[in-house]
Amino acid sequence: MASEYEFEIGLDEGGEESGYHMFNAPGQEQRAHLINQTYPRDRIVKGDLEQVIHGHLTPDGDEATLIVAKFSFLGQTPDRRFKYARITWDFSYEGSLNSPEVLDISLDGQFIMNKSTFSSNNGYNADLGVQGGVGVTGSVGAGWTRSLEVTVNDHVSIYGTSRYRDQKVGEPDSARWVLEENASQKSGIPGLIRTAVLLRRQPGKLFLGDIEIQAKIGFGNNVMSWFGRKQGVHPVVFNPALPPTTKVYDPSNLESVVLDDIQSVVHNKVLPTTE
Repeated sequence: MASEYEFEIGLDEGGEESGYHMFNAPGQEQRAHLINQTYPRDRIVKGDLEQVIHGHLTPDGDEATLIVAKFSFLGQTPDRRFKYARITWDFSYEGSLNSPEVLDISLDGQFIMNKSTFSSNNGYNADLGVQGGVGVTGSVGAGWTRSLEVTVNDHVSIYGTSRYRDQKVGEPDSARWVLEENASQKSGIPGLIRTAVLLRRQPGKLFLGDIEIQAKIGFGNNVMSWFGRKQGVHPVVFNPALPPTTKVYDPSNLESVVLDDIQSVVHNKVLPTTE
């Protein structure tokens, strides 16, 4: 049975290959590259900040920000595939107990893809031998076997949710997406997921986004674990004074944006062939 190779982006066990460090340049805001990390056997995790639109929920409403990010899990093979991943955005104001509020996220709820069905046979047997006193033996049968066939459904699972990071009052201040493979098919998780988050925030105030990814990889026949301490990962600095990165969405009416129209999930991309 393939073991699990666990790692966490933003954690550092020690050594150049195990460490992950992503810094902001001096004064850098809205860093484009969230994550770009290669792990042993060329498993690669990438995260990119695609779009940031600062504006308002409605023309006369609260200030808001729409954030679109793309995450890629590359280099998968049947034996060394990503079996699980968890992506988390945590939002905060520096030096404040208050946080921007997560109002909506893409892929909010439970979704499945690559559904499959398989049968599992569970057998039960017993030997009903009988033994009496000295010199007396007997048997009522050589034994019996009962077979129970169970039909099992399996699938790739994706779910997203807003969540409370620390405080348990007010609105959520964090977003999370979890991807799990179709284990019976050893499918691996989707190689690409695009996420969107809509925040309500304080007028004109800079805020921070901490990104973390935890994942499991099927890796050979040995159990290897990746643990460590948070080290060397700068949060993304969001500045509401910066202009929108796209004109596709109306910054004065961000509440009208359907976030599930932004999301996309790609499991395997097949290249076209030429004769």
